[in-house]
Amino acid sequence: MELDIVRKLRAELQRGTSTEAQVVYLMVKLRKLLDLDADQGKSSEYGTLRLCCDWTVHVALSGARAQRMIKMADAAYPKLLRGELTDQDKDEFRNVFSLARFQEELNQFLAEHHLPTISGAQWNSFLACFLNTIEDCPLRCEGKGTNTTEVDEIVLIKEMEATDRAADGKPPQILWALCFQGNLKCTMGANFTLSDKVVDALVDPGRRRGPQTSGAAA
Repeated sequence: MELDIVRKLRAELQRGTSTEAQVVYLMVKLRKLLDLDADQGKSSEYGTLRLCCDWTVHVALSGARAQRMIKMADAAYPKLLRGELTDQDKDEFRNVFSLARFQEELNQFLAEHHLPTISGAQWNSFLACFLNTIEDCPLRCEGKGTNTTEVDEIVLIKEMEATDRAADGKPPQILWALCFQGNLKCTMGANFTLSDKVVDALVDPGRRRGPQTSGAAA
C-alpha cells in the first residue's frame, strides 16, 4: 500500500515545480520520507539530500553534514592558492558547489520510491527556486574541535538580479562566498557573471550574512 506522503509527492511532482512554495513543500515532504525510511532501517546514504532539505527550512546550519562541507573547503583553500588542486579535488568541488550531487541523490531517492525524477529544464527551475530559499542561510563551522583555519562559513550570495535566477528552465546563476571570521576569502560558483551589484555585495560580506544565529543540525 502506497504511503500518503508518497502520493502527495507524486501529485506535486507531476504538476511541475516552478515556485519557491512548491519546492519548500517538496523538500519538507522529502525530509519526512527520509526519516520514515530511516525508522524502518532503509538506506541512509542521502547525506547531501538531507542537508539540502534542512537548509530549506533553517536560517543557518552548523551540524555534522554542514561541517563536512566547510572542512572540505577549508582543506582545499590552501591548495587553490598554490595551484595544487588535483582533478579529483576539482571534481569534488564541482559536484558539491554546482549542486550536482544534490540532483543525483534527489533523483536516486525519487526513483527508489517510484516517483518522477527531475532533470533538464525542470531541474533548472527547481534549482533556481531552491537557491532562492537558501539565500543568506549560511553553513557554519562551530563548536569545539572544528579547527578550521581558512574557511568557517559558506553562504550563497543574495545580491543578484531577479532574472539571474528566475525559474524559467535556464541554468540558474550560483555564486558562493567562502568566509573566515567574517571576512570574504574567495567566491566560486557556476553560470554567473560579476555584475556591479554582485561585486558590491562581495565588498562587504558582513552586510549580507545577517545575524550570527545557528539553526538545526544537518
